[in-house]
Amino acid sequence: MSAPGAAPASLHPLVVEVADRQFSTLKGIYLVLAGLLLAILVTTIILGTPFDSGGSAGLWWIEALLAGLSVLLLGLVMPLTRRRFMGTERLQKASAEDLQAAGLPEGIDLRICRQALYLTRYTAGCVITWGLCSAVGLYGLVARMMGAGALETGLFFALAAFAMALLPPNRTRLTAALEEFY
Repeated sequence: MSAPGAAPASLHPLVVEVADRQFSTLKGIYLVLAGLLLAILVTTIILGTPFDSGGSAGLWWIEALLAGLSVLLLGLVMPLTRRRFMGTERLQKASAEDLQAAGLPEGIDLRICRQALYLTRYTAGCVITWGLCSAVGLYGLVARMMGAGALETGLFFALAAFAMALLPPNRTRLTAALEEFY
């Protein structure tokens, strides 16, 4: 394992430079979205329950719908998105024509093309999954505004924060994936 910023022997120096920049950008995006989740939580606490008329008995189905959507997003959509965007198998099998169809020019080493495409896909996969976590936090705010109790609202935020904490940008994983390409 190489030190951060040091070029692994198997990566082109340009790929290392771009990967370092991309990783720094990803750390910033992660912090912004984690901050957004915190801001949503603070907003939820400050605003409280505007429709607090003795409970949300008539709106239980909205809470159930939001809970189901949260489970769907984090339990199904997020893993599928990460597998689709962060998996290396499809790019390993991509032909020169496939890579050119993705917008890469002719005459560049296929390995570098695959690595460049993977950097883009890794970034997109991270941002999408972090956005899904933030969406679950927003569902907590909506549920609270509709009259959900603190426990129900807290579960939305706990789920969102837990998923977000499990998915920080990972330089080691990114470098290992880039080194896999042939």
